[in-house]
Amino acid sequence: MSLKSEKNKVEQFILEHSLYEKAVAEIEAELMDKGAWGKALVEANGNKEVAEGLYIKHSVELHKQHILLDKIRKQEEQERAADIENRKAQADRIKAKKESEERAQKNKELKLAKLSRDERIGFLFNELKEKHHYDDSQVVKAFNIIHSFNYDTSLWDYQVVGSSKRHPQLKYALAESFGWK
Repeated sequence: MSLKSEKNKVEQFILEHSLYEKAVAEIEAELMDKGAWGKALVEANGNKEVAEGLYIKHSVELHKQHILLDKIRKQEEQERAADIENRKAQADRIKAKKESEERAQKNKELKLAKLSRDERIGFLFNELKEKHHYDDSQVVKAFNIIHSFNYDTSLWDYQVVGSSKRHPQLKYALAESFGWK
């Protein structure tokens, strides 16, 4: 038998002893629990001496149940407190993530503001391709851009639908579709 289980057994014995002591003191002081006393009288068929013995048994069991209920309530309160802490920590993590994303967006905007037009267009075009995993054909479809082979230059031209301007690179046609000058 482990030391911990031995300790629990001794603690249980001492607790039970004190509960029997309490039940006897209740009888002596005539301060008995009416429910336990009534049950004992019924079981003893009205015999008060037998009922006192049964009362002790019922009183001890009643006190044990009260102790167990108190433990359960304390456990529930601890679980509620832990749940509140977990929810608070989760809310803090979400808030921190949102703040981090906002800082990253602000830094990106500051970085973009410092770039030239061509650098800005290139940066956003690359981000679109890398972050969203778009290839050129998906960009062309998503932003209503027509591409055609220019036989004069032997290169592809890109043109926004509804525009007459042709662009030598997709990123410039994309910039036009966004309304950037």
